[in-house]
Order: sequence, then structure tokens, then C-alpha cells
Amino acid sequence: MLKPHRNEALVVVLNFNGWKETIPCIEALLQQSYKKFHILLIDNGSKDASLTKLKRFMNHEKITFHKEPVNLGFAGGINIGIRKAIEEKY
Repeated sequence: MLKPHRNEALVVVLNFNGWKETIPCIEALLQQSYKKFHILLIDNGSKDASLTKLKRFMNHEKITFHKEPVNLGFAGGINIGIRKAIEEKY
């Protein structure tokens, strides 16, 4: 479940075996000057070290972490993010 944040944008970041690219992406988002956003980090069934490496973001106040047990492909993973954004009225 997403942490409700009124009047904020939701940034969906999809990861599949790509923690080396995902970590700099998340860090850059957190360092930007615009702060009215929340990150939905979706792991799309990774089989590499992604879960271990991305664990450091799991309790961050601006990040909700969602794990899919299998890879749903790019469209399937992003659709999860869109569905959650609609449900939470982002």
C-alpha cells in the first residue's frame, strides 16, 4: 500500500535485474530540488542481487517498495504502478 501524500506526483521506477541503474536513478530523484513527489519502486521479478541492493530504500519515507514474484514485462510492471496511482488518487 502506498503512503498517502496529497497533491504530490507519483514517480514509478521499474527494476528488473538492474539495480546498478536503479540506485543512481533513485538517488538522483531524492536529490532534486522539487520535493512534492513519492516514488513507487517496483521490482519486476528480479533474479539477481537487486532485492539485496535495493533493500536500503525499503523504509525511506518517500519510497514505497513493491515486489512482483515474476517478471511481467515492462508494460505489465508499469501498469501495476499506474493501477496503484489511480487507487491512491495520485
